[in-house]
Amino acid sequence: YEIRLSLVGSEMCIRDRSSFAFLGRRLSAHAQTCAYGLSWRAPRVAFAVDAWTTDDGGTLSLAWPTTSVEDPVGVAVVLPGLGGDARGQGHAVDACARAGLACCVFQRRGDGQPLTSPRFNLFGDTRDLDEAVERARRRFGGNLPVVLYATSAGTGCLVRYLGEKGATARVAAAFCNSPGYDIAVALTRCGAPYDSHYYLAGVKRHYLGANGAMLAARDADALAACDKATSLHGFLAAAAPFAGAATFGEYLLRSNPIGTAHD
Repeated sequence: YEIRLSLVGSEMCIRDRSSFAFLGRRLSAHAQTCAYGLSWRAPRVAFAVDAWTTDDGGTLSLAWPTTSVEDPVGVAVVLPGLGGDARGQGHAVDACARAGLACCVFQRRGDGQPLTSPRFNLFGDTRDLDEAVERARRRFGGNLPVVLYATSAGTGCLVRYLGEKGATARVAAAFCNSPGYDIAVALTRCGAPYDSHYYLAGVKRHYLGANGAMLAARDADALAACDKATSLHGFLAAAAPFAGAATFGEYLLRSNPIGTAHD
């Protein structure tokens, strides 16, 4: 195959079938991941948080930039990636503002605020997202079209949500950045540097750390399985009871975006 690289107006064509292409893909992927994870050159944004309590005692919130857009043409709801919150969304918020969109960041259970009920979902809950969309809409009297913008794990909830809603979705446009549509297999492909070390350790601290006692009271066996997980996929499967499912299979039936993507 060919790899074409545009360099200062000229084009360099490289033909290779082995090591160069593999190395190029790996370096590119690592560089993008590091730059995004560190929010490299991201605009600094101050937020005012609008939090509310769900029927089961959980906490959700929308983080709104303190600097508002004059005469917005629509309202954008940003869905961060795995364990993300408003603090890492400077690039997305700035892009939305430049497009004339009033923007908020949807902070899921345990993201941006501590868990207040023994329930969390790595890929987000569509019922929670529905509440967030309606809350964002009401902020402007229901007069502005709603746009959804999601990154990585956030795309799972976005696609599932739009698939469940179908033609009734009150959303004007949706954007998926780096999607993984089939979460039954997506996390098995992360690769060792991120899976078994960086991300897995961070996810355990994020969701289990200060919430251990509350989660143990809900399901001590599931908590122990989460703590013993040696991969992100293993953690996802073990955490199914905390997403309201009895088994991982049931969790996938409820949450996997591939199940409703055709809608």
